[in-house]
Amino acid sequence: MYLPPAAAWDVGPAQWQRRALLALVSLGLLANAYFCYSQRWSITSVFLLLLNAACAGLAAMGLRQGPRGKLRWDGGHWYWFAEQDHAVVQLACVMDLQRCLLLRVACEPGPGLWLWLESPRMSEPWLALRRAVVASRNLPLVSLPE
Repeated sequence: MYLPPAAAWDVGPAQWQRRALLALVSLGLLANAYFCYSQRWSITSVFLLLLNAACAGLAAMGLRQGPRGKLRWDGGHWYWFAEQDHAVVQLACVMDLQRCLLLRVACEPGPGLWLWLESPRMSEPWLALRRAVVASRNLPLVSLPE
């Protein structure tokens, strides 16, 4: 079996997540405005407005603190680079939507990561990464020393 050549992809927050958060916050504010209008301003309407703002802030912090780094395939093994290189001991493609991949990655020293990778167009680096993900499905990954 021939393995695909080396590939790498920069990982950061996905654009659709930002848009979805903005849409949900807008809908929440619209619902709060309607509630405040119909109930007249009361302690309940102020509480719901503050709760909506707190939820939006926590969701934005979650997006900002998501995994950032580089997923690399060297032609035989996967590596995750955040602050330093980590060998990937398990990589599973959970969802493949052609222009988007949801991967479950487990590295040697730390907990597993969920990575959402996306490409606005089917570029050559993106296709190389997808080929590497598919080809590495049946390969034994780096084994941990016991």
